[in-house]
Amino acid sequence: MLRAAAALRPAGSIRPTMYATLFGLLTATGMRIAEALALQIDDVTADGLVVRQTKFQKSRLLPLHATARLALDRYLVTRRSLDYFFLPPALVPAISR
Repeated sequence: MLRAAAALRPAGSIRPTMYATLFGLLTATGMRIAEALALQIDDVTADGLVVRQTKFQKSRLLPLHATARLALDRYLVTRRSLDYFFLPPALVPAISR
C-alpha cells in the first residue's frame, strides 16, 4: 500500500509523499485517521506525538520509533503548510468531529 501511495500522480507533487507518510504513520502508531489528520506541527515533541481530542476527548502521548520520526521529519521538509501535517486548517474541524 505504501508503494502504491508513493506512486500516486501527479508525480513531483506533495500528494504521493503525503499519502505514503499518512499511511505509514497510521500503521506505525495505530492512530485513528481523524487523530492523524488533526495533527499539528507543534504536536511533534522530543518524546513523541501529542494526540489531542481523541475519541474520548483526552490527550495522549504516542512514542515514536526512530524510523517513524525520520519519516515525519523528511515529510515536513516537503510540506508547505506550517500548521497541520496533512490537511489545510479549513478541512480539519469537519473531519475530526
